[in-house]
Amino acid sequence: MEKDDFLKIAQKERNDEREIFVNDKSSVWISRALIGIAAFISAIKESHNLPFLDILAMLCLSIGVGELYKYFAKREIKHLFLFILLFTSGVVAIVFFLKDLYYG
Repeated sequence: MEKDDFLKIAQKERNDEREIFVNDKSSVWISRALIGIAAFISAIKESHNLPFLDILAMLCLSIGVGELYKYFAKREIKHLFLFILLFTSGVVAIVFFLKDLYYG
């Protein structure tokens, strides 16, 4: 194959390293923002004696899904462990939130 053939194949793949890097970094910043906003709202709810389990469940489950994706992509056991921990915490938070909502 000629040098030009390699260039054409690379251009067709559209897997630009810069684009992958930006997507990865944006995921990190999205997670950080999610955690920060959840902490802020939870603090406000806690200061008014309101339960914050709904926010905790949302946070744990969304980050847990990211860890599950990392496990399937990298096959590192630490990501599976984090997914199980976060998913369990999220489900427990949902159960307690719904119990408080139902029984008031």
